[in-house]
Amino acid sequence: MIRFNFKNITILSLIFFSFLFLRRGMQLLHPDIWNEDGYFNMGSFILSGWHNLYEPTQGYLVLIPKLITDISMSISFIYYPEVSTYLTWLFTIVLALMVVYAPTMLKYPVLAAIFIFLIPTNAEVFGLPLFTLWFSAIFLFLAALWKPGEKQIMKNTLLVLAGFSSPTIVIMIPVQIYRMLMLANKKEELLTLLLTIVIAAIQLSFIFSRTVVGDPIQPDFAFLQNIIHKFFAFYYLGAFDVGTIVLWMGGIYLIVLIVTYFLQNR
Repeated sequence: MIRFNFKNITILSLIFFSFLFLRRGMQLLHPDIWNEDGYFNMGSFILSGWHNLYEPTQGYLVLIPKLITDISMSISFIYYPEVSTYLTWLFTIVLALMVVYAPTMLKYPVLAAIFIFLIPTNAEVFGLPLFTLWFSAIFLFLAALWKPGEKQIMKNTLLVLAGFSSPTIVIMIPVQIYRMLMLANKKEELLTLLLTIVIAAIQLSFIFSRTVVGDPIQPDFAFLQNIIHKFFAFYYLGAFDVGTIVLWMGGIYLIVLIVTYFLQNR
């Protein structure tokens, strides 16, 4: 465990900054507005102000990305690209520090934090306000790996922030059920489970109500395909020009790998 002090935090922050710069340094040197960020989040802030935090983007709530956008727009409309980029980079580095210092059951937290920046996907997800929705989901996995009885307020706070920022909260329900059944701190785990269910239900209510064009989403084969492709296959195949069959195989392979590891290492 790396000690929590100014020296270590500074060194780790510089390391994480270096990795982030290697992945998307041009975004920091030449800040710009990403297409969907300008169209959705900036547009909704202009129309609704801070009330846009309650409005879905692409069918679900994205609290953390909109907080970055709203704060940046409130500070300076003219310098929005610079301010939002700086806040995004700061958030990403703080996220990596949380992976290191949060009381989780990770055996190698520093290595886990570094691997965040080595995900073999397209560089567009790094350093942009809107795509912090993907990085914020890491808070949910920290909550899933949280040590029982340790800093429960912090765990549940991260769960709420990330749950309202990413639909990944839905797949956390079985994880939290497992924790409640297997761990000793029943009341604490039950509270976290209830929070997870409530937030997931809210996210699902938006997901199944309307899409971008206003048509209801149907839980059909196409919806299942999107889930497997986007939440599993794209994780490590998103940077490559591969066909649908490869994405199916890649997504199913990762699911099988996760389930197998879980059964062997309960």
